[in-house]
Amino acid sequence: GTVIIRQNDHLTGVLDKNQFGASQFGLVHAYYEVFDDKGAGDLLTALSRLFGFYLQMIGFTCGIDDCLLQEDAEQYRRHVCNSAAECGSGVASSFVGQPELK
Repeated sequence: GTVIIRQNDHLTGVLDKNQFGASQFGLVHAYYEVFDDKGAGDLLTALSRLFGFYLQMIGFTCGIDDCLLQEDAEQYRRHVCNSAAECGSGVASSFVGQPELK
């Protein structure tokens, strides 16, 4: 599709990594042709700040601490798993219409 920007308003089209990256006819290349290397550098700086801010506000990270359960949550998880194992054979037996095996 065609990207149309008028008076600093993005009117139509999709801007993706192909337009921002190191492509021959991308946004940065066109900006370099019109505004020289200083202007292209300023554009890259602005885009870097914009994308960094977006990731801080919208993005997320997951570290190893986020994946580890706290002790009380681990105890609850074990309790739920044990309860499910204890009643599982009874539920399966009633589902097939057979008496529960002890």
